[in-house]
Amino acid sequence: MEDYKEVSGDFDEEGNRLFKNTDSNGRFHTDWLNMMYPRLKLARDLLSDDGIIFISIDDHEVSNLKKMCDEVFGESKFVEIFCWQKTSTPPNLSYKTKKSVEYILAYEKQNCGKLEGLIKYSKSTNGLMNQSNNVGILQFPHEYTETSMHDQKFKSVKYGTKSYDIELMNDIEIKDGKFTTDVILKGKFKWNQNYLNEQVKNGTKLYIKTKAFSPSYDKEEYDPEKPWNIIDKSFGVGTNVNASDELDNLFTINFSENLYPKPSSLISYLISMLDMKDSIILDFFSGSATTAHAAMELNAKDNGNRKYIMVQLPEKTDNDKFETICEIGKARIRRAGKKIKEDYPESKLDDGFRVLRVDSSNMKDVYHKPEAYSQSLLDKLESNIKGDRNEEDLLFQVMLSLGVDLSSKIEKEKISDNKVLIVEDGFLISCFDEEISEETVESIAKKQPYYAVFSEGKMSDSTLANFEQIFDTYSPTTIRKVI
Repeated sequence: MEDYKEVSGDFDEEGNRLFKNTDSNGRFHTDWLNMMYPRLKLARDLLSDDGIIFISIDDHEVSNLKKMCDEVFGESKFVEIFCWQKTSTPPNLSYKTKKSVEYILAYEKQNCGKLEGLIKYSKSTNGLMNQSNNVGILQFPHEYTETSMHDQKFKSVKYGTKSYDIELMNDIEIKDGKFTTDVILKGKFKWNQNYLNEQVKNGTKLYIKTKAFSPSYDKEEYDPEKPWNIIDKSFGVGTNVNASDELDNLFTINFSENLYPKPSSLISYLISMLDMKDSIILDFFSGSATTAHAAMELNAKDNGNRKYIMVQLPEKTDNDKFETICEIGKARIRRAGKKIKEDYPESKLDDGFRVLRVDSSNMKDVYHKPEAYSQSLLDKLESNIKGDRNEEDLLFQVMLSLGVDLSSKIEKEKISDNKVLIVEDGFLISCFDEEISEETVESIAKKQPYYAVFSEGKMSDSTLANFEQIFDTYSPTTIRKVI
């Protein structure tokens, strides 16, 4: 395959594919599997033990994807295949059926816990009887139990319905539309006494409405349901049409038909299945950054602190305003953040984000064969840093090498005519200026950072000579790095 890639012209010199993987390609399924497998392996390594992965797929590869995920995550870690209704007006492209759904496979790393669906907010009366339960006795507090019956007295005998036998265990009276004493019933109930008492404390209303003495209840707010494996508009989730409209409304141009976006309501619904307001959400194929949009909107709604990482190759577009899909994603995050702040003015939404791209090292290649060295080459190696790199490029490489979060707060400060970068309130301090004075080194040392990083090629001899002594005097525990 390596020899084939070199001569076929299908890949560029960096190994990127130069043509689309169409189904007319003889290696269509193989190429897709080879693309997905390493990403799934990486996803499993990155996934937290209580995390979950959702993978959207159509019917072309769903069977292959299921087998691959069973291998990577383990068959026992399979959660569900959700069917999302991506369109309510499917085209007549298939000879036999109209295709209106897309599949979303879900796998967990270890145990993602209970998944949550919709929360029922509307009031409804729920019966407390269950034929499959054992017979038990419940005492209903009279001050918390409502009735629709007229004033009268009842003897302790059997009542109930054709489906349920219910026995009244004590004589009771209804006066002025209320029970005068607690009502003690014997029957096949869903609850036990402890749970009933707990529900009363939480504000659940109890009813014994008729002479059948069949109890019921309703709540002001219900626990979330388990999610269905069908996802459609009844769960507040839109279609591809809604996704296109959503994107078009953020921009003044229409290009969404070439992006195939998903509605943010779908991503929000999936994210909300885990009740984790402080989580990191990674999207390997971010496209127009729908996931970022959904995460920010959820944060605004419930004051969450979800963070997102969007990954996207810089695929070219036909649009004059946005050269790559990444540019569209960045613009969407900015515009969505602004709109969400307008829609939720009381929220403390942080809509800031940082853009990073994979690149080569900031350092020059200083390893050459002896015969390659010349005076001109030595002149070029006077600095070991590439000429087109700035201080932020150097800082991020240092942060990566030291294991400092790339999302850390970065502040700029001027000290003795030097530009100094301060990460996470002084955890790491760096300076990569052309000339670094002793005053700057001393000021940095006095701040007592955990890490202090400088460029060796840009320090004067006197500064280098006193460098260690300065830190030994003011901050001996600081870890010093010179690049």
